[in-house]
Amino acid sequence: MISDSSFWCSPPDGYGKDMDLEQPSVSYFRCDQKGGNATLLNIDIKEGTISLFEHGHKRTDYLSEYRAIVLSDPLLDVEEDLESDVRCYEFVFNDHEVFISRAVDVQEVEGVVHVFRVHDGNVYRVLVPKAKLEEYHEKISVKTVNEDRQQALDKLITSRAQLSDILKRGLLPTRNTILKQLHHNGCISDKELSSLLRELGEKHKEPEVIKYLLSTGFYKEKDIQMARAQCLGLPYVEADKIEPDKKAIALFDEATARELNIFPVMFFQDRVVVAMVNPADYSVMTQLRFRVGKDIEPVVTNSRAMMHAIDRLYSPLSSDAMFFQAEASVEVSVDFEQEVHDSNDGSDRPTVKLVSSILSDAINKKVSDIHIRPQEKHVDLIFRINGTLVPIKRFSKSMLSSIVSRIKIIGRMNVAEHRLPQDGRTHLMHAGKSVDLRTSILPSVYGESVVMRVLDTSAGMKGLDEIGFSETDKVKFAHLINRSAGMILVTGPTGSGKSTTLYAALQEVTKRNVNVITVEDPVEYHMNDVLQVQVQHKIGMNFAKVLRQMLRHDPDVIMVGEIRDQETALIAAESALTGHIVLSTLHTNSASLTISRLLEMGIEPYMINSSLAAVLAQRLVRTNCPHCTEEYVPDPEIRALLGVTDEHVFYKGKGCVDCMQSGVLGRKAVYELLQVGPEMRRLIVNDPNPTDIEEQARKDGMKPLTEHALALAKDGLISLEEAYRIRLE
Repeated sequence: MISDSSFWCSPPDGYGKDMDLEQPSVSYFRCDQKGGNATLLNIDIKEGTISLFEHGHKRTDYLSEYRAIVLSDPLLDVEEDLESDVRCYEFVFNDHEVFISRAVDVQEVEGVVHVFRVHDGNVYRVLVPKAKLEEYHEKISVKTVNEDRQQALDKLITSRAQLSDILKRGLLPTRNTILKQLHHNGCISDKELSSLLRELGEKHKEPEVIKYLLSTGFYKEKDIQMARAQCLGLPYVEADKIEPDKKAIALFDEATARELNIFPVMFFQDRVVVAMVNPADYSVMTQLRFRVGKDIEPVVTNSRAMMHAIDRLYSPLSSDAMFFQAEASVEVSVDFEQEVHDSNDGSDRPTVKLVSSILSDAINKKVSDIHIRPQEKHVDLIFRINGTLVPIKRFSKSMLSSIVSRIKIIGRMNVAEHRLPQDGRTHLMHAGKSVDLRTSILPSVYGESVVMRVLDTSAGMKGLDEIGFSETDKVKFAHLINRSAGMILVTGPTGSGKSTTLYAALQEVTKRNVNVITVEDPVEYHMNDVLQVQVQHKIGMNFAKVLRQMLRHDPDVIMVGEIRDQETALIAAESALTGHIVLSTLHTNSASLTISRLLEMGIEPYMINSSLAAVLAQRLVRTNCPHCTEEYVPDPEIRALLGVTDEHVFYKGKGCVDCMQSGVLGRKAVYELLQVGPEMRRLIVNDPNPTDIEEQARKDGMKPLTEHALALAKDGLISLEEAYRIRLE
């Protein structure tokens, strides 16, 4: 069997002798993760080869391709008490794979490690070629090996040096399921584990289990991703905490990083270390190898850390370089406006790049408004995120004129006009997203001020489930919009989410296969199966004129963007009386004031009585950031004004990287829903005041908007100051 027997050694004394070594049966484990059973024909140490007979064929391979060869038959006549001398050994290979074995002895002879492994009361010989073996150690127990080779829950990797050490040492996969690993880590209880196993069972794959856990909102993504990393034996990192290697960054552009959801970290032993949310995504790994021409070393991170890391790495607004280039170009430019027109599109000019970067960064951060606000000696760039103004950059006043000129060109405005206010609008595509920009320019004492409303038309549509209705009110509202006729008004100040609610209602209505026509100024979101009409004031095509024409177009449901005058209100009410559902908005502060407003506009009480079905008054509140929310003590005066006792505990976000230090993340609608019932109709005929209407609405079951906001504050979703900010007197 053996061409060169110099590497062979006898078993330790007292532990038996070898079986017949003439073509023994073996189990083998290759370095490429493949394994099998075969007959061992020959090992030649000098040539470094191994010959096997398997499936009726003989083959000869390099010995270095094998991780371990286990002789299938145990040693004969073992006389000693095995357990008294059994030790635990850990074998670490240079590709980070780890073998753990209970053995009575380990001997190294001529490039081969002989492991006399103990299993089921017998001793087996295991041959481990040293070609791919990095090191091996004796350990106290299998448990200590597992603990040493797993990343601790509180071990946060914050530097490339730490990550390099862990990669060099290698981590041992627990090979648990996600649920069992979360249970082992103390993230889910015994009862939760049993419940989840019953609900999900063994049939669900890991991505489905993770998606379900995240959808419940009860489990932190960081805990789930740490468990995932431990299962796979990969390091877990917070991608936004590590400063990446510039050479690794150079391998990927922003589009690739965002498309594949990866973050380049560093190089390790000629491999590229890449942070990923799902390291088991084979298609992404294949694309990465193809793009960089190198092996990929995946590490696990969470999606929030990934997003922040990519934004920080690729956002040009995070550094001063682009602003300095734009400022330098302004100093040497004689006529910026002429230069832009003379060039093909000006895309290679620093100011054009800067404006494009501002827009790109705003869209990526889901900004609702971009403010460019001139001051006496500088200009402030401010983003409105989740309803909060967040200062982004302060730059030189000398750059204002060129930046505003570029914005005017984008918005198709008069570049030469600097004295009068101007409005512009444009449509663009960004990373596959359809985005509308509405620009307003207003001359001020320090120069032209710019506000750009960013409307992501591909992400703005919400369903009724996402508005923020309670289960009871969602059923009520769905019942109202599915009537055969009636007028439903959504009211509130500018920016209170009225349009979002109307579009959610339209999405629900279109399920009934009805003819829906809208008249808007402007059309904010384009909907399938809906005929949408844009108002054109310059040619006299206003709301009232379009509304009259729409009635001849056989509509079942009509949506009027806004009721601004008596004529539009009257036609809308008449439309509701003639068998149409009419949805519209009105600028009033509360539901009860809406009825008074219609009366003031000259709409007869009998007309309101017969046509109005309901009024929804709403506001948007900024919800606490779930990543930095903590208990706090509100201002005693606010407590007193809202009638809140000291026994209630309230919460507020203190500010973190996820919420850009604002303490809030996302917004939610608070509302009051007034349904016009029999008692309310009798009251309307008598020309009531708003107080009477409010009292009757409460009797009919309306929960006031302020009480709704207070309930959210008591549940910890918003701060008490936020409830105070949107209260109705």
